[in-house]
Amino acid sequence: MTLTLPAGTRLGPYEIIAPLGAGGMGEVYKARDTRLNRFVAIKTTRVEFGERFEREAQAISALNHPNICALYDISTAVAERPVTAATDAGWPDVPVRFLVMELVEGVSPAGPLPVATAVRHAIEIAAALDAAHQAGVVHRDLKPANILITKRGVKLLDFGLAKLLASGSSASGEQRTEPHLTMGTPQYMSPEQVQGQVVDARSDIFSFGCVFYELLSGRRPFQGASPTILMHTIISSEPEPVSQTVGQLPADLASLVMRCLRKDPAQRWQRAGEIVDALRAIELRLAGAGSPSGVAGHGAGRAWSTRKVVVGAAVIVVGVGFLISRVLTPDAPPAGTVGRATQAGPLRFDIQAGAGSRRDATSDRFSVSPDGTSMAFSARRADGTSVIWIRRFSEPVSRVLPGSDGASQPFWSPDGGSIAYFLSRSVVVVGLDGGTPRAVCDLPAQTQPLGGSWSDGTIAFALAGRGLFRVPEQGGNAAPIPGTAAVGSRGAFTWPQLLPGGRHVIGFADGGIGGGNVWAVPVAGGAPSLLVRSSGAAVFVDGFLIFPKAGVDGLRQIVRSQFDAQTLRVAPTTQMVQPLVMATTDGGAGFSASRGVLAVQREPRVRHQLAWYERNGRNVEAVGNEDTIEDFDLAPDGQRLVASIRDATTGATDLGLIDKQRGERIRLTTAGGERALWSSNGRQIYFSRPGDGSAHQMTIETTVEAPFTLLGAASYFEDVTRDGKFFILCTRTEPSEIWLQRVDDPSEHRTLVKDTGAAASPRVSPNGRWLTFTLTEGGRRDVFVQPFDRPGERVRASNRGGFNPVWRDDNRELFFETADALMSVSVSDDRGQVVLGTPERTLDIHTQGVTRAGAHNVAVSGRAPRFLINTIVGESDNAPIDVALNWRPADR
Repeated sequence: MTLTLPAGTRLGPYEIIAPLGAGGMGEVYKARDTRLNRFVAIKTTRVEFGERFEREAQAISALNHPNICALYDISTAVAERPVTAATDAGWPDVPVRFLVMELVEGVSPAGPLPVATAVRHAIEIAAALDAAHQAGVVHRDLKPANILITKRGVKLLDFGLAKLLASGSSASGEQRTEPHLTMGTPQYMSPEQVQGQVVDARSDIFSFGCVFYELLSGRRPFQGASPTILMHTIISSEPEPVSQTVGQLPADLASLVMRCLRKDPAQRWQRAGEIVDALRAIELRLAGAGSPSGVAGHGAGRAWSTRKVVVGAAVIVVGVGFLISRVLTPDAPPAGTVGRATQAGPLRFDIQAGAGSRRDATSDRFSVSPDGTSMAFSARRADGTSVIWIRRFSEPVSRVLPGSDGASQPFWSPDGGSIAYFLSRSVVVVGLDGGTPRAVCDLPAQTQPLGGSWSDGTIAFALAGRGLFRVPEQGGNAAPIPGTAAVGSRGAFTWPQLLPGGRHVIGFADGGIGGGNVWAVPVAGGAPSLLVRSSGAAVFVDGFLIFPKAGVDGLRQIVRSQFDAQTLRVAPTTQMVQPLVMATTDGGAGFSASRGVLAVQREPRVRHQLAWYERNGRNVEAVGNEDTIEDFDLAPDGQRLVASIRDATTGATDLGLIDKQRGERIRLTTAGGERALWSSNGRQIYFSRPGDGSAHQMTIETTVEAPFTLLGAASYFEDVTRDGKFFILCTRTEPSEIWLQRVDDPSEHRTLVKDTGAAASPRVSPNGRWLTFTLTEGGRRDVFVQPFDRPGERVRASNRGGFNPVWRDDNRELFFETADALMSVSVSDDRGQVVLGTPERTLDIHTQGVTRAGAHNVAVSGRAPRFLINTIVGESDNAPIDVALNWRPADR
């Protein structure tokens, strides 16, 4: 039985907002997830959720791709009638089976489209198919109605749901088998699908060919007056060549489409990834030669179809990228451009990571190409893996650079045709045409890269604490650039830029709390030349040195001074370019500039809400009002917590105490505080002070502070053993390590975790036998467990990445975060060896853990645990980049 659910109906934690559509398998609604305060799409179904159904759903929900609509959950719940329906008669008390999906807003494409536009859409569709096929998932119902064009690109809907719904249990309890079961939409089905045969990824490729044919020509490749005739046509007839229905169509593109439509699966493209590679080559050629402005014989065509209501509320979003037909030059913007611009001034717009990825406002890097046509930036996928995104300013969306999983800190070749980045312990170069990534040189172990530059056949890069290095672009051994390592009061150079001619390189040397200096040094060796006092790295553009600097009111600004790159002479006067809101934590500039482009990091106003959750996902109780809470620690009594609370007006962070029993909220510090930790008896807190890294202790009853001795300023509190004898500390070194220090004797200490990757978030088990922590290597974070007294004998607890682990009170379960879930792992002891179960999804969560490493976001209380979670409100943590085109260094 299927109910029509009115607004206000509750299905577990989901509140129905409005209907979106209906189909043969059920109905679709817009809903709100009351736990995470986000909108989702709810699809009710008429099938049972058997074991096989759930297994298939898990496979589909594991798909993580910016062009695939995410499946969040499957569930069954009795519909709770809204208040307005309390007196309605006939409301049955029956369970409703439903799927929870990402709510996508956009419109379905309809041809004919301009060739270049159709190719761009086809690349993203094929890339999504390739990602799913590699994960063993076949769509089975690919058609325009299951594709949305959003402001961030293509989204494929209902991915794998045809198979999922087909594999559900029947009313009699028997499971349907796939052979001889016809699932899909006839106009886009493959011959083997029409005949009810078992299908594989090549069936999706046939459907892709049907869709692509229609986007190019405006007509379907197979026609029929009835479904029976249509199916016979698909099996027995060849479609009219697409080259005869579309004028000015490149021959290789026409051949690509028709190869998708071969009757024999063995004669089609065998992998969607092959199609992506072929289409990208065609796209590059079209861009170089000037793509046709339309499709011959069909006029301008219909760019958009009618309103899409299957999985999301469809809206047409016209972004700046759609309207820029060519990249703006410093002379004048193209005709017809709209945005925050005057005819003579810069055009401004925002760039964000693609769907399913997030940008870290403090560490994810971005770089404008030398010719001012594109941008490269890093962002993290849902599993926490950093990837490189490329955004051409002439296009509406960003795309992932193939092969860049785990990569960071991109920088450009002089001609803008290639990207260099850091991956694991290598400097890697790859062409934008999708060529094979090439390692230029290896990096020493236990080093942290801090920026790179490429010019005149040389690549220069910085390593934290070691200074600058250079290597030929063809590859080889990296050699240090003399005079750039730390000397005396001068820190090691970071964030380099090779000046024109390649004879000099500029770099930033951090001088501590007061800022630092920008220097220039000969690449071949020689005395460094001091250029300017700065609070971060500098960029040379069009005769100007542009750099961040603290203003008289303490706020940072982007300023510029005239600079002669040959004589290294800097004009004594500076002029402000614009305010700079975001500060970096490692001396980075916080902006990137090139010919005609200025890109500036904008700080998102991240908003948090602390709340208690039960294991079933029910939001039990909010703690305090919505605040910018960045960190917290729950007291041993489970009733009090200390939190680092950021003032939204001043930006200052202080510690606050929230006492549930007394209903009190007390400000504990006025001079700043972070990384607070309760003592084992719940009477004191220990914390660090931002900026100088000093350690302090405070007795809660008196709120009187006293200094505390740590193992140097390069460490901070993370945990304390239940007996109160030992602190667990993390270092601020690169890579970070985990240390143990005796509470009453700081001289007694030892290392617990030291590795080539960064170790963080240590937690000692309540019985004191095990230590869990996060280890980051190759851009991926995983959770490990090792004996507390035998460092190194570690066991991996996460199987698909994870971070920020926390124990259950009885030592029998470990919880950790992923990008969108709280996972649980069973823990047991087998003769002194830890035995871990398979990770299971416990709760859907949205915390700052993906973008802010080491943040305390989850606390667990009790053996039948409840969870205190610092949930991000909406999408407030995704940091945008403000881009100004048609910009000059002299612009004010």
